[in-house]
Amino acid sequence: MILSLQVALFALFGLLFGSFANVVIWRLPRKESLSYPASHCPKCNKPLKPYDNIPVLSYLILGGKCRFCKDPISPRYPVVELMSALLCSLAPLLTINLVQAIICAIFLYLLLILSFIDYDTHKLPNTLVGLLGILGVIGILASFSHDPTSLAYSWAHYAAIPHQVLPFFAQASTSSPLIDGFLGVIVTAGPAFLVALLYKIIRDKQGFGMGDIKLLAVIGLFLGLYGALVLPAAAIIGLIAIVLSRISNQKVSLSAKIPFGPFIAFASLGILMFGPQAWSWYIQLLIK
Repeated sequence: MILSLQVALFALFGLLFGSFANVVIWRLPRKESLSYPASHCPKCNKPLKPYDNIPVLSYLILGGKCRFCKDPISPRYPVVELMSALLCSLAPLLTINLVQAIICAIFLYLLLILSFIDYDTHKLPNTLVGLLGILGVIGILASFSHDPTSLAYSWAHYAAIPHQVLPFFAQASTSSPLIDGFLGVIVTAGPAFLVALLYKIIRDKQGFGMGDIKLLAVIGLFLGLYGALVLPAAAIIGLIAIVLSRISNQKVSLSAKIPFGPFIAFASLGILMFGPQAWSWYIQLLIK
């Protein structure tokens, strides 16, 4: 019952902050203030009434159109709000206490925002990637507490993601959160950096964007050694997306620049949720 209540509360907060996620996705790449002016219609610039800014519900009541100029409202707005609610609702299910749940929710929330910004602009803002990095470092530093009664100690032995919930971490942990985080950065971002370097040497072109490499690095702080699974998983997801796009008659060139951030985020979520199965399958594949 308590867990169900936590899930519902996190979903509600995710829904409410989903509106702010839309603001960040739209304004941050344009270097606009996130607080001023207030939410308004991009077509007629009329400020929205408070009752026109209720997540999802206002979109349905208004029939997907601006109250003033009747210009269509992008369905992305309620989609982002619902995705934010869904992702945040997963946090209590993946963690064992409130501190972990909050960190996990922020982690997924920022990945959501970064995914949409990268999809729109092919860029991953350093501000948001840096926030993820700070979040991971805070988790590592907090885990050094030796007081078993403290929130920091029960936060897990591992950044924001606990061994108790994802047992596969225990198999690869060095028992030092600092070393785990350091190795996580290397195995998660290192392969992408090497690919980018070799591609630049051989083809004299950029193979991986530095934004993608930075994002992989900060994700390594959270996933540790198991961050090694993120890049292969993201590549597979990206390949499937390209194939499906071509099947659906959308002209997607294999040489075209493709935003990789959403694939990295989706792969990270998959490792977070299905880590034990993914690692077991990966090990069996290597043995064979």
